[in-house]
Amino acid sequence: MSEMNRWRKNIVLCLLVVFLGYGCATSGASYQRSNLTFGMIKKNLVKGQTDQAEVLSLFGAPNIMTRNKSGEEVWTYDKIAVSTSDVAGALGGVGVFPNAAGAGGVAGSHSTTNSRSMTLAITFFSDKDIVKDYAMMAQEF
Repeated sequence: MSEMNRWRKNIVLCLLVVFLGYGCATSGASYQRSNLTFGMIKKNLVKGQTDQAEVLSLFGAPNIMTRNKSGEEVWTYDKIAVSTSDVAGALGGVGVFPNAAGAGGVAGSHSTTNSRSMTLAITFFSDKDIVKDYAMMAQEF
């Protein structure tokens, strides 16, 4: 094998290693952690005991503050998290570098997106700032 062919083969192998490294890497959006989880809600919201100050320290300011037909204050929390994972340049298929030591080629990429939402509605007694009732709902798609 000539010196030029060995040099080309080494370059191609180095490129394959680089592409393989990128192909195996995934990137995802980071989640900002929130206390708005089923566990935190069940653990910390006690009907007839938890007050508005405790709710504020646990979950922060609500997204929506309204009053129901009975005049009771209702706080609604709505959190949405979206994550995306990308994978690019996996090895396989008919080669882009068909003469590179029998290796296949670099081909394809794909992306996956997941969304999660959590909604919490807390009703407070009209005459005091204590939790009367709450409802929660979670969705993942």
